[in-house]
Amino acid sequence: MNGSNVNIFYSTPSCYLYALNKVDRVWTTKTDDFFPALKRYERHSNNILQATRQLNAFANLNQRNNIFILSETMGIVQHHDAITGTEREEVAFDYAQRLSDGIAVAEFTLTLWNPTIHPVVQHVRVPVKTDYTIHDPTGQTVLSEVLEKKI
Repeated sequence: MNGSNVNIFYSTPSCYLYALNKVDRVWTTKTDDFFPALKRYERHSNNILQATRQLNAFANLNQRNNIFILSETMGIVQHHDAITGTEREEVAFDYAQRLSDGIAVAEFTLTLWNPTIHPVVQHVRVPVKTDYTIHDPTGQTVLSEVLEKKI
């Protein structure tokens, strides 16, 4: 080893942990922030994106342009600083705003379906700002009513 005090060899996680425990040293426990704030929002946004993609394909809605905005933002948020939480605060705010904007566009189309084999009849309440037309899977208009929210 040419007089070096360094001994380098291949190891595994179990060998590494065994060596650490063998030293009989008390290791500190990390209790402060792990910077997970944006990561959870990214995971939530990805859930919305995947559900929107599946429903778009299932209902043959062809809303790719609306989905693309959120999809593109998901790509941006995969940056190593965003995922680890080491980005600057203003960058995190920008990522969160982009995700929010992408979700707002992707969630415009609402598709309801019954994933069970049993018939289900339920009233659906969806907050909307204007009148909407509701269609069944065959394209026929479904009778619906927009109720004014009473505060």
